[in-house]
Amino acid sequence: MKRTNLWKVALAVLSLWLMLVATSLSGPPLQPAGAQDGVTLELVGQLRGSTYAVHVVGNYAYIGEGPRLVIVDISDPANPTEVGRTDVLPSVVEDVHVMDDYAYVAAALHGLRVISVVDKASPTEVGFFDTPGCAYGVHVVGDYAYVADAWAGLQVISVADKANPAEVGFIDTPGSARAVHVVGNYAYVADYGDGLRVISVADKANPTEVGFFDTPGYAYGVHVVGDYAYIADEAEGLRVISVADKANPSEVGFFDTSRAFGVHVVGDYAYVADVYDGLWVISVADKANPTEIGRLDTPGQAHDIHLVVDYAYVAAAWTGLRVISVTDKANPAEVGFFDTAGYAYGVHVVGDYAYVAELGDGLRVISVADKANPTEAGFFDTPGEARDVHVVEDYAYVADYDGGLRVISVADKANPTEVGFFDTAGYAEGVHVVGDYAYVADYGEGLRVVSVADKANPSEVGFLYTPGYAYDVYVVGDYAYIADWESGLRVISVADKANPTEVGFLDTAGRAQHVYVVGDYAYVCDMSSLRVISVADKANPAEVGFFRTGLPCDVQVVENHAYVADDWVGLLVLSVADKTNPTRLASFDTAGRAESVHVVGDYAYVADGAGGLFILRIAEEPTATPTSTSTSTATPSSTPTNTPTPTNTLTPTLTNTSTATLTPTATSTAAPTATPTPTTTPAYRIYLPLVLKNFTP
Repeated sequence: MKRTNLWKVALAVLSLWLMLVATSLSGPPLQPAGAQDGVTLELVGQLRGSTYAVHVVGNYAYIGEGPRLVIVDISDPANPTEVGRTDVLPSVVEDVHVMDDYAYVAAALHGLRVISVVDKASPTEVGFFDTPGCAYGVHVVGDYAYVADAWAGLQVISVADKANPAEVGFIDTPGSARAVHVVGNYAYVADYGDGLRVISVADKANPTEVGFFDTPGYAYGVHVVGDYAYIADEAEGLRVISVADKANPSEVGFFDTSRAFGVHVVGDYAYVADVYDGLWVISVADKANPTEIGRLDTPGQAHDIHLVVDYAYVAAAWTGLRVISVTDKANPAEVGFFDTAGYAYGVHVVGDYAYVAELGDGLRVISVADKANPTEAGFFDTPGEARDVHVVEDYAYVADYDGGLRVISVADKANPTEVGFFDTAGYAEGVHVVGDYAYVADYGEGLRVVSVADKANPSEVGFLYTPGYAYDVYVVGDYAYIADWESGLRVISVADKANPTEVGFLDTAGRAQHVYVVGDYAYVCDMSSLRVISVADKANPAEVGFFRTGLPCDVQVVENHAYVADDWVGLLVLSVADKTNPTRLASFDTAGRAESVHVVGDYAYVADGAGGLFILRIAEEPTATPTSTSTSTATPSSTPTNTPTPTNTLTPTLTNTSTATLTPTATSTAAPTATPTPTTTPAYRIYLPLVLKNFTP
């Protein structure tokens, strides 16, 4: 069976599963940011983020840095320098196209954003159009922006009035539209599992498909030159498609790279951005037989590429913008770079500093003394992929995945230095330090107990294999609590460090990813819900309550509030005063994927994946009691809050974000009429394709 067909079967199965879950969701639906039941979350500051998009015009490169558009002066390719940046946009920048004095940004679930770049030092949003899908790609021709809008297909938007972009037409492609290139009266759409779609846009109000070619992989990028469309087809590399006959596109040649995401063709050469291998230079002089000319393995993951004369500008995720000379095609050479940030995965705040574990970029030390203007004070680039961090006194302990446990002195914030490490048996996912011991959740190798009394020479003193995959660990007294993926919560006695022993467990309903313990209760992030578990009896943990969420990744409990880093939902605040019935208080839709949260005082610090570090102010307000005197009906509306992922994990999510709007209804009868009580029914949407941005089936 063809890969695409297998994938569609998988989607159908996942859709059925998620619909069954949706019907069982309890409690009120999630809400967007703002005051809800007396709690408000307000954005105060943001820093760093990953780079997925680049467009070059003249001496300037326009790149995404998390949820901001950054303008970089590249007049000296060896020394790119920042000129200006936007305020925080509502989503991570997925794509950008610059024309005249405006930059058009594809902002995922927040559609098309129009940014004035007349003043390069102060780019400013002047208008936007919230597309119905998830805006991944944009191409502007004349007064029209063509948006590749994931499950909503191709959107044609008039940008004649920059302040008020308006949709004039659309076509729902069969796959998930990831990129678009417009030439003449045709839009060529890279449609993920459904390959290349050729769409006539001669009539902007009624785009029509005239032909297609189903590539063997997952079409992420497209560039059209003359009679040929060049497709970045993920694991199937570069595909060369003849579009001379628009009704019958046909493949004439291909070249197999590792994981092609972007492509730009100039003359007889195709330049491919490959997330595994960096930049490929491929000769397409002979369309039937593309051949490798040269290659450069860029740091980070190459997602997008733009060629101008002798330079390739590569958007390389957590390593920012890379400037590569291609004067010698056989030997591409990096001549300069503009570093942005990594993928913020874990965060721990102590005093005026936030310590952020970034995938690919190690430990970052961020000064948060001025919450509105966080600044990087220093960093240490660990050898692995920093997943978690715990700071005790002058030391940061980093769970560095394949790099094991790293012990880093942060006494000098500007110059963190590694003083020791221990290469654990598995993949270090989580770490918790108590006294002279670091407890490491080591994925398939269970719990590892490491003595850090001698910081320069950490040594393992004991371990226990758990039945699942140890993702997180939290230690209280003589007990370690392990979030053990499909094996739920494990309670382990560590009174004897050399011989940890399991004393009890609870097989949770989903997949336990994170755990936080306060008093007699463990709070477990469990795939699609937060589970509240009594651990008063260590031998027999018992669930007492739960709350359905999107995809919770982390939780911290402060007094009677649980702060949940809920992936695409953002930060969710729950009341857990009644352990048997947790209730929603507030939520804030962060720009990326909320991976971790640490609350200190009135502030929540969120490690937001590609969105960087978000700082939110928490405020309590009196709860208002709504009243209604008119006959009314409830009209639910829903706002999805999810963003694409740069990880190789198939993680379907369910987002149930809806708000009720009461619309008065007039009555004409003379007799008294009863006024019904307004009610709301949560509206659930299931989104699958965008989850798999970097997933290889």
